[in-house]
Amino acid sequence: MFLLSRMVPTTSEGEVVRNMIITGLGIGVMMSLFTIVVQNAFPYKQLGEVTASLTFFRSIGSTMGVAVMGTIMINAYQTAMQSNLPAIVKRAVPADRLAQLQNPQLLLSPDFLAKIQHYFASLGPQGLTIFRQLIEAIRLSLSTAITNVFFLGFIIMLVGLVSVLFLREIPLRKSHTAPVAEAPAPTPGTNRSRALLGLTLALVAREAQKPDANPQILETLSSTVNGSYPHTWSDEQRGRAVAQDIIEPPAIPHITSSIRNGAEHPNGSVPEASLNAAPEANDILSTNSFIG
Repeated sequence: MFLLSRMVPTTSEGEVVRNMIITGLGIGVMMSLFTIVVQNAFPYKQLGEVTASLTFFRSIGSTMGVAVMGTIMINAYQTAMQSNLPAIVKRAVPADRLAQLQNPQLLLSPDFLAKIQHYFASLGPQGLTIFRQLIEAIRLSLSTAITNVFFLGFIIMLVGLVSVLFLREIPLRKSHTAPVAEAPAPTPGTNRSRALLGLTLALVAREAQKPDANPQILETLSSTVNGSYPHTWSDEQRGRAVAQDIIEPPAIPHITSSIRNGAEHPNGSVPEASLNAAPEANDILSTNSFIG
């Protein structure tokens, strides 16, 4: 950014390319580096949120930066234009036409540039000289405005470099994969929740399969599986099928697992007698009797 701020209208194309390459290399390294720094400072479960937030703030910063820098450049150009215009140009060109030149973007339009040349050609022999002086004043003013913006960017980057020195150092992770979390030991609250869920599913399934089942329950169950059963079936047929095929099967495993976990001692060990017995058969018998 400092090299870009030192350019003048006579700077060669080779110097411009060199400065742009250096700027591009610096920005490219910085963007990826700060992404790694931010991601390394947060746990794996927040990587998506952190990366999205970083991209969001970069977009906001670039949008606001371009708008602010563009405003500064236009104001600096207009100020420099007033001081760089020769007196002969101010006398020869009306104020309304000079006001049009306050926007340098108009010079990129071939039609507008042709109108300016035609106007100065109508001024006689000295018109071409005045036109050259005007173009030179525009070049100097635009160069001053652009280099001022680059120098402001250099100051901002310098402040950023100093602030980076105060960041807390966090060692990089040694692994590219998320750590495997240990499964939490079942708690009485978990066992009760699983038992309650299994019991609820079992009661709903039993209620739906009764000959005099509530029509509202069957209609509700039927509406949860649109397209899974033939459309020719009635709500009663689909509701009973849902209760038998979808709701009842997971009920027994939930109650069985809660009974098995509840049989463990408070310290997490399982009685030896329980290990020697056939747990699946005992659990199923207990579950069926419990549901009954």
